[in-house]
Amino acid sequence: MRDIKFAVFDMDGTLVDSMGYWLGVVDELLAMTLSGVELPPDVRRRVQTMGPARAGEYLSSLGIFPEGYTLDEEAGLAIMREHYARDIEVRAGVKPLLDSLKAQGVRMGIATLTPRALVDVCLKRHGLDGYFEFFYTSDEYPEGKSTTRIFLDAATHFGTSPDNIWLFEDSLYSAMTAKSLGMRVAITEDGEQREHFDALYEIADAYFKNGFLDRIK
Repeated sequence: MRDIKFAVFDMDGTLVDSMGYWLGVVDELLAMTLSGVELPPDVRRRVQTMGPARAGEYLSSLGIFPEGYTLDEEAGLAIMREHYARDIEVRAGVKPLLDSLKAQGVRMGIATLTPRALVDVCLKRHGLDGYFEFFYTSDEYPEGKSTTRIFLDAATHFGTSPDNIWLFEDSLYSAMTAKSLGMRVAITEDGEQREHFDALYEIADAYFKNGFLDRIK
């Protein structure tokens, strides 16, 4: 991958192995505050594509909680902060990849649905923060990566057009948004995205298994 000059990285499921924790955080919160209520799998998947604020609004709108119950977004973020501080690890091959790109002079940034305070905890704990010029988070982009704004702003920051940027990602919806701008996409398989593997492989310009250890496309 020596033609890369600019790269945007997703964080969760791409740089770090955190998607299982995000998919379970609402269940953890409900277990603490509202026993006996579980989220259907399709709801859990939909929440995955939203930032924390939108996810809280969406869940509250479903009518599956008792009247007057409000999901405590801050408590959920506190749970995730502890996971980032203790449990969540870097995916295989990430540091060698970042070192290689840095040695080539590639300029890099982060685009994630995770709030900035949690991004800081995660990346600083693993010594990854120094690779990146910017950190675009759900704080500034509550609409997430279903729309193009976050990627257009990355292009503006780099002073280039989107078709000169590679996105490193694990999620189909984000990859499709990037491809709509002409960006090139490097996909890493994350187990939580298993139902989308075939579609991800089809649209990927590069495709990795086992984190970034094995490139198969």
